[in-house]
Amino acid sequence: MNNKTTLGYVAMVFVAALLATVATFPLRYAAAQNATSSQTDESMTENMIKDRIAELKAEHPVLTSILNNVQSMNATQTLGAIIGLHGLERILDAHALNILLHKVAAMRNATG
Repeated sequence: MNNKTTLGYVAMVFVAALLATVATFPLRYAAAQNATSSQTDESMTENMIKDRIAELKAEHPVLTSILNNVQSMNATQTLGAIIGLHGLERILDAHALNILLHKVAAMRNATG
């Protein structure tokens, strides 16, 4: 087997793994949304909110500054944060898609 054939096989395996990841990612994303939405209903107490904030700070340190202000936000600030986070979610989704598209394009270019 020559190098070009070997590279072709490696590329096919990589693309198959990438496609499998892309195919299951929406399922994991939906499950994560369902998990968080069930925890953010009207029945959350102040202590439950504090506990959830502590968990999120540990899991996602980049959100710490927002999480530090949650319990002191008024209605307008809360709504603004919700709208901003939905916008951020769309940006991150688009960024993730661009990363995947660039990897697939690079693999196509590498296999010639």
